[in-house]
Amino acid sequence: MLQTALTLCAVAVLAIGCQKPIADRFVTFVDKVEASCSDYTKADWDKADAEFQTLKEEYDSVRDTLTEEERDAVGEAIGRYKRLYVNSTLEDAVDEVGKILEDAGSVVNGFLGIDPNTQNKD
Repeated sequence: MLQTALTLCAVAVLAIGCQKPIADRFVTFVDKVEASCSDYTKADWDKADAEFQTLKEEYDSVRDTLTEEERDAVGEAIGRYKRLYVNSTLEDAVDEVGKILEDAGSVVNGFLGIDPNTQNKD
């Protein structure tokens, strides 16, 4: 029993020690998002944002122990992620406004009680 516990502890220590630094993991994550976000659905963004929040919390907890270079790398990755996220949300909003505007004429005609089939067509 004691040997099993010691083995599990050793494996856990090795796994933690082998984990890439937070700066590398943050940059890699944002690189992956950037490479594929043009096809993201809302569910994809929700999943990415959850992973972003997890990485951000970990970064915040160790920020003071990182070098200036590591903090700069994470800061740049955070900025890139936020840009990608905002651009995606703006594109969705623009698409929705476009759909509303496409239907605006028929909505106004319906509201005013105008039948477009009886309008004078020149």
